[in-house]
Amino acid sequence: MIHRMHSLLFIFFSVSAFLLSGCGIEGTIFNHADFNVEVKRMGLAEGKNLKILQHETIRYIKLKEVEEIQIDPSEMVQFERQLYYLLTKINLKSGEAFESSTRPKPGLSEPKAYICVVPSIAGKTKDGVFRISLSDVAKIIVE
Repeated sequence: MIHRMHSLLFIFFSVSAFLLSGCGIEGTIFNHADFNVEVKRMGLAEGKNLKILQHETIRYIKLKEVEEIQIDPSEMVQFERQLYYLLTKINLKSGEAFESSTRPKPGLSEPKAYICVVPSIAGKTKDGVFRISLSDVAKIIVE
């Protein structure tokens, strides 16, 4: 029981410290039921980078480099013991963009990209702290 309390306190203080660290990312997070919430100081609760899988290669992208991400849980893969959902769209602030389709066009072998859904994303709302697993996120728009 004491160990569980320590674990909960550690998680609470970790998320609180993260949110108060001055990360200035603002945006809107949508879940699969189209519920959305606007957050400030948005960031990953575990780690600093999003993990993108394409052609069995991992690419790390900082959340602050993202403009928009769309995730589709209907197609998933497991790679190095972590779960990845189909990344249907990613737009970066650098202008780089990528789209994957759940229905590729006949005769074309489109490369697909997947996003690791193990971490959670957290941010501060007007009512407090909001935290959601990436496995429950449908879209993120970063301002």
